[in-house]
Amino acid sequence: MGALAVATAVLTLALVAITAWYAISTRQMVDEMRRGREQAQRPAMALDVNTIGPKYGLARITNVGAGAAFDVRLTLRLELRGGGVDERVWEAPVILSGGGESFFGPPDDRNVLSGAVSRIGLTGTMRDSLGQTVEVSEQIADLVGWWTRRENAARHRPLQGGERERQEQIIEALNGIKSEIGRVRRGG
Repeated sequence: MGALAVATAVLTLALVAITAWYAISTRQMVDEMRRGREQAQRPAMALDVNTIGPKYGLARITNVGAGAAFDVRLTLRLELRGGGVDERVWEAPVILSGGGESFFGPPDDRNVLSGAVSRIGLTGTMRDSLGQTVEVSEQIADLVGWWTRRENAARHRPLQGGERERQEQIIEALNGIKSEIGRVRRGG
């Protein structure tokens, strides 16, 4: 075997190795892109308390994921301080991102925040836009403590960008209305 044949064999092996490396790298990139696409379309259900007034709350289920949820089958479980359980099955064909449903508390005390409910749980399944089943398991284990922490966090939250300006605009508008009312009262 001549030097030319050896060089050709070595270069061919190098070319095969480089091609194999490119194939593996490309496959990894395709898998990563697929996982990213799946994640971008995946729905995610969150459990929250939607307030109506300062001390009245409804259990709220919201799709906080980026994608729509299909064939949603969920069970909302309200565990009562007296030891009972109030379960509600909720089914929906489609829940868009940001969509959801609110539920009253137990029949004898419809307010979730009254103290009658100690824990809220959510379990079930749904499908994403790719047809994959997504399991749901959420809970608020200590409802009273959770609500207290949430109220305290909201009370001490710094104003976000634009909120202070909006508050100043509202104050300015109210002062203008106050001046106008004073002018009308004076008859002028």
